[in-house]
Amino acid sequence: MAKASEAKWAQAKALYEKGTSLRDIEAETEIPYKTVDNRAKKQKWVKSSLAQLIDDTVRVKTEFGTLDLAQQAVVAQEVDQRTKHLTWLNNAAMKNASEAMKMGCNEQLDHVRRADTILKTKETIVGKTPDTVINNQQAVILSTPEFRMAAREVLDSI
Repeated sequence: MAKASEAKWAQAKALYEKGTSLRDIEAETEIPYKTVDNRAKKQKWVKSSLAQLIDDTVRVKTEFGTLDLAQQAVVAQEVDQRTKHLTWLNNAAMKNASEAMKMGCNEQLDHVRRADTILKTKETIVGKTPDTVINNQQAVILSTPEFRMAAREVLDSI
């Protein structure tokens, strides 16, 4: 079997977090269920972590559907107003990451700056993970091709 794409892995993770069984994830993504299970354990995915969000979204959409058109328009406008900064932040973060990927890396400091920009982009878009630790003692020196591959993995995961 060919290696699963990052898009398939993102789908597998979302299905897992929705609460979908491993066998059903395999059927939908064509990634063997044992492979999904291994990655879920390794990356500490949380089974059914999206269930409450799904329930809340269904409740809100159901309630929204009971409103008349004028009420729906007011609600939609207010939601857009309160969340427009999120779109701006995400767009700005992605622009910074894109520029960082184009940046040449002649020295180790260039790699560090690029990695920092990409990490900040990920944290802006998906938030920090609880196990994020800042440890300046464990710097990793990567060659340009290694760094590009690592950076692409980070960007593909966001």
